[in-house]
Amino acid sequence: MAVGFAESELTCRPESSTTRKDPRAFILLHRNKIVSHPSQKLEFSADELEGLGKSNLCVEEHHMYLGHDHSGVAYFAIDLGDDYNIDETFELHDVRSLMNECTSRVAMSRAGLAVALGRWHSRTRFCSRCGTKTMPHKRGTRRICENGHTQYPRTDPVAIVAVEHPEGHSLLLGRSQKIVNKNMLTCLSGFVDFGETVQQAAAREVREESGVLVDRVEMICSQPWPLGRGGNHEIMIGCYAIATTTDIFMDPEEMDIVRWVHFRDIKRAIQEETTEFQIPPAYALAHSLLTWWVEKKSFKL
Repeated sequence: MAVGFAESELTCRPESSTTRKDPRAFILLHRNKIVSHPSQKLEFSADELEGLGKSNLCVEEHHMYLGHDHSGVAYFAIDLGDDYNIDETFELHDVRSLMNECTSRVAMSRAGLAVALGRWHSRTRFCSRCGTKTMPHKRGTRRICENGHTQYPRTDPVAIVAVEHPEGHSLLLGRSQKIVNKNMLTCLSGFVDFGETVQQAAAREVREESGVLVDRVEMICSQPWPLGRGGNHEIMIGCYAIATTTDIFMDPEEMDIVRWVHFRDIKRAIQEETTEFQIPPAYALAHSLLTWWVEKKSFKL
């Protein structure tokens, strides 16, 4: 199953095995957005970096290491800073808009990784243990404070679940109050709490949001998600469960709508053949879960 933001094709190498002679590529950030060439290319070479007219961009302490690709090129993200004046020949893109504009899943994944790491750095200026200032550490893969406490990038686990009707013909979909698009329906989801397994979190979230009880929760897939709530990075964990009850008792404070949606309607939404409702875009794990379920079923329309 192909999922968005999981195809960066980068692997992290030990700092000791990385030299200044390694070829390098850079992804530039400005106010949590990606800087692109006029040609829409999202990556800059070292020579192109020097031509941007900001000398400290080439200083390694400003680089955030993302990993090496298969050919040995080391990728780094660089935050230009809020006060940097972007030349009008370059363009700024937020990650969500790139989901529709970028044709390369590899470039999209690398851009998402860069934005997520850049946001974490901007939100971790002070130590969570002693309150002193922090600075980039280990090629920007972590931060360290004046007292030597190390801060690691944060990832919040989220369980998202495709709940199948006991008779097998429908899935339980809904829309939270926070979703702006009032024509959207998606799988139910929520954060994994302390002391919970992913399966327990999936069952609890379904019960809290819809009143439906589930059994046999299985983990199907996962996805790094740089567009998490509050700007944090999340790991979306896709689950599949069979409902043991069908009556819906929706939580109106959290949910706008929850309902059972038939197989044929979900298939039509995936194929964009209906205006009755929309599902999340292809880069979202919910879309992958819905597609997986439709392909899994043997119904004939």
